[in-house]
Amino acid sequence: MILVQASDPFALPAFVISIVAGAIALFSLAWSITAWAWSGPRVKVRANTHATEDEQTVWAYIWNKGRAPIEIHHVEVHRSDDIPGGLIPLMGIEEPGLPYTLTGGAAVVMEETFLRQGTFYGARWYEVRVTLANGKVKRSRTRKRR
Repeated sequence: MILVQASDPFALPAFVISIVAGAIALFSLAWSITAWAWSGPRVKVRANTHATEDEQTVWAYIWNKGRAPIEIHHVEVHRSDDIPGGLIPLMGIEEPGLPYTLTGGAAVVMEETFLRQGTFYGARWYEVRVTLANGKVKRSRTRKRR
C-alpha cells in the first residue's frame, strides 16, 4: 500500500471547511423549502361533541396554521350512519356566515345542535368536513359521541 502525502498543508482544513459549508447550504435549502411550504394556508379541523338528554352539540374548530388567508365555502357534519342522498347539516350559515375568510394564524368555532327527535341525534360518531376555496376538503377525525 502506497501512501501519498499531500504537499499542501492547507488541503485538509480546506476539505473540512468545504464539507461544513456544503452541510450548511443543504440545511439552508431545506429551511427555505419548509418556509415556502408553510407560507400558504394550512387548515386544520377538529370536531368535538357533547350530549345531554335532549340535545347533541357538535363543534367544529377550524384554524389556519399558515400565513396566507383562505376562504371556507362549506362546513358539513357527517355521522356514523349517513344515508346516501340524505340531508347533511351545514354549519356556520348564520354565524359567522359563509363563505368565511380565515386569515393566517386565525381560528373559528362553529357549532350545530341536534334535538333528540331529529335524525342526527345519537350517532356513534361525528365528522366535520370543511370545503375550502381551493377545492380541498379537510376532515376532522371522527369523534365518538359523549
